[in-house]
Amino acid sequence: MDRVTLVRILAGFAVGPIAPGLLFALGCLVLGNSYGGSHWIALAFRIGYPVAFIFGIPAFLFMQWKGWTGAWAYTIAGSLLGLVPCCIVVPAAIGFAGGLDAMGGSRIESLGEIVALAFFCGAVAGLCFWIIARPAGLPGTARLST
Repeated sequence: MDRVTLVRILAGFAVGPIAPGLLFALGCLVLGNSYGGSHWIALAFRIGYPVAFIFGIPAFLFMQWKGWTGAWAYTIAGSLLGLVPCCIVVPAAIGFAGGLDAMGGSRIESLGEIVALAFFCGAVAGLCFWIIARPAGLPGTARLST
């Protein structure tokens, strides 16, 4: 692996996890809610980096080993990694809080919305990582497929 590739991979790990927060912050700024933007960036920082370093690095190494280097592969992997906090944090919060009623929502839609948001944020992070870390000159990365 050459130096430029390593720098791109590190940059992908630096920017990818906060990409969803930056996207939502941009949306908040467009809609005129400046506080909401900083909240999304902080949330992406607190959740995205631990997931990226604990689960993302092994996923990246595995995907490289298997030859899964396309944009779709990284987007799908990112969306699955986005669900990791839901699998860990949400059940723990429900257990400690005494159920969904105590969390402020009694409908299953609340949990569904959290899962959908986590899935979307993971997909954005995975695609952002791929765009930064996978230069077009590497084999298997010149196109937006597999």
